[in-house]
Amino acid sequence: MAKYSEGIKNKIAELLSTGEYGILEICAAVNIDNTTYYNWKKNKPDFSEAIKEAERKQLDNIKVAAKKSLWKLINGYEYEEVTQEAKKGADGKIKETHIKKTTKVVPPQTTAVIFALKNTDKENFGEEIEKAQPVKIVFEEIAKK
Repeated sequence: MAKYSEGIKNKIAELLSTGEYGILEICAAVNIDNTTYYNWKKNKPDFSEAIKEAERKQLDNIKVAAKKSLWKLINGYEYEEVTQEAKKGADGKIKETHIKKTTKVVPPQTTAVIFALKNTDKENFGEEIEKAQPVKIVFEEIAKK
């Protein structure tokens, strides 16, 4: 079991800030038990502050990744697919292999475009939500007829 140190605190904060690992994975990576992690978080102010800062960085990283992904979905993108084809001889053994590269095109996704427009240009693409009238008013109007 590892002892608390500046180095282990920084390693935990670094791993946490990426957003790629959960607490259990981070604890395993630095050779501590998760109860130790939570004890340090509760009892060591410098550790607690480092974790809070790492969590803020994690949220920033998530926002950046989401924006990049949305950008790709709005604009579409291309990627190269690589496959290996094998040709067999009469004896059934592989005689030659050939690498095939194909450029795949992913068109813009309509739902991503709509989402982006509704959330960035609400004046032109926002939806008006009708507010329901209270039931009492409806009953009063029916009673008047």
